[in-house]
Amino acid sequence: KAQTLNVKAYLYHVSNRVPAAIKSYQQILELGDLPSAFQQTILYTLAQLHITTDNYKEALHLLEHWFELTEAPTATAYGLLAQLQYQEKHYGQAESSINTAIQMHQQEGKIPLEAWWQVKLAIHYEKKHYAAMIEVLTQLTTWYSRPQYWTQLASLYGQQNQTTKQLYTLDAAYIKGDLTQEHHLLQLAHLLQANGAPYRAGKILQKGMADGIIEKNRKNWQSLASAWFQAKEFENTIQALEQTANLSSDAQPFLQLAY
Repeated sequence: KAQTLNVKAYLYHVSNRVPAAIKSYQQILELGDLPSAFQQTILYTLAQLHITTDNYKEALHLLEHWFELTEAPTATAYGLLAQLQYQEKHYGQAESSINTAIQMHQQEGKIPLEAWWQVKLAIHYEKKHYAAMIEVLTQLTTWYSRPQYWTQLASLYGQQNQTTKQLYTLDAAYIKGDLTQEHHLLQLAHLLQANGAPYRAGKILQKGMADGIIEKNRKNWQSLASAWFQAKEFENTIQALEQTANLSSDAQPFLQLAY
């Protein structure tokens, strides 16, 4: 009877009739007296199905039962357990589980999955462990170099008043071509000016305007003029100040331009 229900549940599953598949798998468990390996397979599959319906509490209950029966949990199972514990706000347990998953992969010479680092990052965020978030984002930029990881890392460095590291991180992202938003380019230019590299700041601002990423408004033209002036590029300063003056209704940019 269990095997028949298993086939039935599988057919529901591949037909995307998830509630019916869950019901059939649950009926198998209710039969009792199942071979251990078979029961473990049903528990794990049923937990995954409950995840697809966002029933994380029941999925966690089933997976915890699976852990009680299995003798050799895999890193993947620990990763799934951590995700469910995080969803249920069991952050301490989730951190322990995800650390186990990551360590198991590292001991096997494998790169831990991106999703696992993301879970660990989310746990540290909920616990407000910002220094630990920096460590996780450093791993993510090393193994899964996506633009959002670089900008998040730079933001955290800034939050921790590590402005030099913030600058280096944003600059690395810019060189990689991963800075495509105005506020990131403006932030990088500001940091470069503050750290004695106004010429590079001017080049970044000018290119950002030419590429249509940085808006050509008075404030941004003024920032460009400031960078060129600090770099003693006076012809470029005049051009930027002329644009500033054209968009201004007060005397200040005209006075700067006359100077």
